[in-house]
Amino acid sequence: MANSPNDLLFDWLTVMSPTCVLNIGPAQPPALRRYSDDRPVNVTSAATTAEIAGVDSRPEAAVISDAVEKLPFLAGQALLAAPRNLLIPNVLATIDHNQSPEWDFNHLIALGFRRLEIFTDHNRALAVYAYSITDYNPKRAWNNAENWANPERFGKYWW
Repeated sequence: MANSPNDLLFDWLTVMSPTCVLNIGPAQPPALRRYSDDRPVNVTSAATTAEIAGVDSRPEAAVISDAVEKLPFLAGQALLAAPRNLLIPNVLATIDHNQSPEWDFNHLIALGFRRLEIFTDHNRALAVYAYSITDYNPKRAWNNAENWANPERFGKYWW
């Protein structure tokens, strides 16, 4: 369990070990700066959905901080979905639920995020969410070709 959002972000970056990171928000979080100081990392910054779409490189991770709370709901939704739509495999987002009460747990789960932790401090409730393409849609026993349309009857009956 991390002591602060910056500790959690630094630990997450260390585990993911990306060489190219997309920073989405008005400023770079201190943990991202510390991570990029320690190793050769290309950090690209963007603040809007259009800037994200215009990124030339394909980052291995994206960090969204202090951005969603300042936008209308639909614009925030587009901003959260933009890295995922660009096939960035790992995304970490922070949202202060006190500043943006319209964002709840279910909205982020619907976008494929899972909540890692909530940090509360006086008048802030900063929730940290992560998206990873590797565990976004786990393989299920019933969701494969073996269980579709009675394959044992293929070629035997015509309808």
